[in-house]
Amino acid sequence: MTPLEKMAERARHEPSFLGWLLEQYAASEQLDEGTLAAELGCSLADLRRLRLCRAPRSDAVGLLADLRQLADALGLDADRLGRVLRRATVQARFRGNPGSLMAARDRDEEAE
Repeated sequence: MTPLEKMAERARHEPSFLGWLLEQYAASEQLDEGTLAAELGCSLADLRRLRLCRAPRSDAVGLLADLRQLADALGLDADRLGRVLRRATVQARFRGNPGSLMAARDRDEEAE
């Protein structure tokens, strides 16, 4: 496993990273890495890079700006990425998981 793969794997367990949200989504939809990448319209390498990004802000303006920036940086469709992340957030909240998008961002801001 490469260092990038190791970091992306760790990001799956940290709510402040997109890796955690993407893991929530993939688990609930029973998607493997290849299928998740295809759904996002990216390569496996870009999926690893995406996992290492910070979760977007929870306010509407910040969320849209962050989604656009992520999409532009990785050549993704912002609407497609937004749909996946919204669904992941809803699923995390439905499961009663305290690491939903808003809670993750709130904890990070309190720590700063």
